Amino acid sequence: MRLQIFLGNIIIVILHLPLFIFGENSIIFGHDNVDFDIIQKHILKLTNQFFSFNINYETDLIFNGFKTSYIHSTFNFSNIFFIVLPTFWAYVVNGLIVRLIGFTSSYILLKKYFKIDNNYFIIIVSLLFSLIPVYTIYGISVLGIPLLYMSFQKLSKGKDKLLCYLAIIFFASYSHFYLAGVFIILYFIFLFFVKDYRNRHFFYGIIILTGAYIILNFPLIYHFIFGEVNHRSEFISIKPSFSFISFIKETISIILYGQYNSGRFFLLPIIIWFFITKTSLKKTPELFAIIMIALITVFYRQVFNILNFYDFSRIIFLFPFFILLTIARIYIQNPKSWRTGKYFLIFSLVVTSLSNLE
Repeated sequence: MRLQIFLGNIIIVILHLPLFIFGENSIIFGHDNVDFDIIQKHILKLTNQFFSFNINYETDLIFNGFKTSYIHSTFNFSNIFFIVLPTFWAYVVNGLIVRLIGFTSSYILLKKYFKIDNNYFIIIVSLLFSLIPVYTIYGISVLGIPLLYMSFQKLSKGKDKLLCYLAIIFFASYSHFYLAGVFIILYFIFLFFVKDYRNRHFFYGIIILTGAYIILNFPLIYHFIFGEVNHRSEFISIKPSFSFISFIKETISIILYGQYNSGRFFLLPIIIWFFITKTSLKKTPELFAIIMIALITVFYRQVFNILNFYDFSRIIFLFPFFILLTIARIYIQNPKSWRTGKYFLIFSLVVTSLSNLE
C-alpha cells in the first residue's frame, strides 16, 4: 500500500512541476481564489495579523479602514505557508499539500475502510478525487473530508481515540468554517443518529470539531453575531424572477459537473456506469444525496432565501466526497463491472482534470 501511495503522490508532484518551473510566470486561472482569498492572506501578512485574536485591528489597505478579523481565518493552518514563503509560492505549496492529503486519505479510505483490493481501481479513483478542480486556498475543506471521515469511523469503534481527536482538530484548523464547516458538522451529526455510529467517542468527536471551529474562528463568529450587516446578506435578499427552466438547467448542470469553487467533477460517466451495472440506489445513498444537494443549492439560490444570514447553498462543498463514496459503492456491489467501469472512470478523470481552475 505504501508503494501505491508513493507513486500516486509522485504523479501529483509531477503535475505540479510546471508551476515550480515557470514560477510567477505560470498561468493560473483566477476567480475568487486569486482576486479575493489570496489577497486576504497577503493583507494578513502585510499587517502581521496572522494568528491574532485582535477583533478591533483595522487596516487602511482596504477601503478607508477594514477590520482584519473579518477575514477567514487568522488561525488557519495554511497561514504558515504565507508566513514563511512569498505569496505566490505559499499558494503553490499549499495547493500541492492539499492534493497530497486528498490522494493519501482517499486511498487509505478505499483500501482499509471499504476493503477494496483492486489497487488499479483505488489509484485511479484517488487520483480522480485529489485532482478535482477545487480552490485549494480553502485548505482541505473538500479534499480532506476522507481524513475526517476515517477519524470518525475509528471513533465509532473506539479505536485510536487520541490520534482521531488530533486529526479532527487538524481538519478544523486547515479548512474553511463558513464555506464548508457548518455542513460538515451537520453531516456527522446526521451520522451520529445512525445506529452503527452512535457512541460517546463519536459524540466527543463532534464536540471537538465544533469547538475547534468556534475557537479558531472566534473573531469572525463574533462579528457575524455582533457586527454589522454584511454585504452578502443584503444582495442575496434580492432575487431575479423565478424561471422553472433555469431551475432545471442549473440543477442538472450541478449534478453532472459540480461547481467551480467546491469542486468540478464530470459525473455523467459515473451515472452511466451506475445504470449499466444496475447498482442498487438503496445501497448507494450518496448518489441520492448528490441529487438532493443540487436541488437544495439551486432552490436556495433561485427560490427561497429567507435565512439570508447564511448561504445554505454551501452544502455543495460535500458534493465531491459523496461522489467518492458513490464510486466506491458501485464497485463494491459489482466488482466485475470494473472491466468497463475503468473506461468511464478514466474518461471522467481526463475531463475533470482538463477543467482545472488552478
